[in-house]
Amino acid sequence: MGLCVSSSRNSFSEVDSQGSLTTDAADATSAGNRTERPTRSNRGVLEGLRTLSTPVNVSHHGLARRGAQLTLRMRPLEAYQSARTHQDHFIKDRSGSLFPRVRIERAMDQTAYHPYRFELDRTATVKVAGFNGLTPNTQSTSHLYSTGTSQPNTLVVTDNMTACIAIACAAENIEPATGDRLPGAKVRVFHLLPFAHEELMPDEVLMSIRNYLEETMREGLTVRAAMHGGDTQGDMSISTAVALRNLLWQLDVALEFDETCERRATNTPLGAVIRDDHSVQFVTQIVAAED
Repeated sequence: MGLCVSSSRNSFSEVDSQGSLTTDAADATSAGNRTERPTRSNRGVLEGLRTLSTPVNVSHHGLARRGAQLTLRMRPLEAYQSARTHQDHFIKDRSGSLFPRVRIERAMDQTAYHPYRFELDRTATVKVAGFNGLTPNTQSTSHLYSTGTSQPNTLVVTDNMTACIAIACAAENIEPATGDRLPGAKVRVFHLLPFAHEELMPDEVLMSIRNYLEETMREGLTVRAAMHGGDTQGDMSISTAVALRNLLWQLDVALEFDETCERRATNTPLGAVIRDDHSVQFVTQIVAAED
C-alpha cells in the first residue's frame, strides 16, 4: 500500500511497500490521452486542456486490477468529461495533487459485518481526494487536497494517511419535523498534510475547511464529520488533529468518529457516500465482487 513520505525537498511522494513509485496516475494519464473525438458540448473544454504542457489529473477513478490486486485507476479525460453534470464548466486540473493508492478488498474475503463498508462495482465512479505536498496554499488550492460530490452512490474517498490526516464531511438535508432525509445532500473529503509543514501555508487550509463548513450550514444542511490518520507516536500530526477537533467543536459539528493520532488503532481508507435515501454513510472499508 502507498504511503505519504517526506522527501528531501519537503514534498511528498507516493510509494508502495517496496519503496517504488506507484504508476496508477501515470497509467491513467496515458489512457486519458487516448481519447475519442470530443462532442460539440465539450470540445472547447477538452481542447484547451490538451494544449497544456503537463498531463491533466482528475479526481474520477474506477475499479481496476493491478497484478493480483484490485485498486482504483484514473478515468480517461473523455470519460470524466462526459460524466460531469456541468460540462461547460472548467475542469479542475489536479496535476499538482498526489493521489494515494486506495485499497480495495474482495467481498469474498470480507464476510464479517462492517458498519462502514461500501460495495463497489466495476461501473461505479469513485472520486479520490489527493494531497498537496508541493504548492503553498491559497484560497484557490483547495482542489489539490479535497474533492466532493452531491451525486448519490458516488463514493468520495482517500487513503494512506500516515502522518497525514483525512477529514470526511457529511451534509444532509433533514426535515426538522420528521427527521426524514430529503434531496440535497453533499459530501467532501480533505486529505491534509501535517500543519507543521508551514511552508505550505496550513492556515489557508484550515480557513478553507472552516469556510466550507460554514457555507454548508448556511444552506440549511446538517453536518457531521469523521477523521482518520496521523502518527500514533510523536507530535508531527498532533497539532493538526487538535486544530481540526477545535474547529469542529467551535462550529458545533458532530464528530461521528475520531481515529487520529493517539486514537488511531487501524490503517484504513476514509470516505463518504450519499445513499439512495439521501442519507450519508462514512466509509472505511471498500469491497468489490470479482467477475
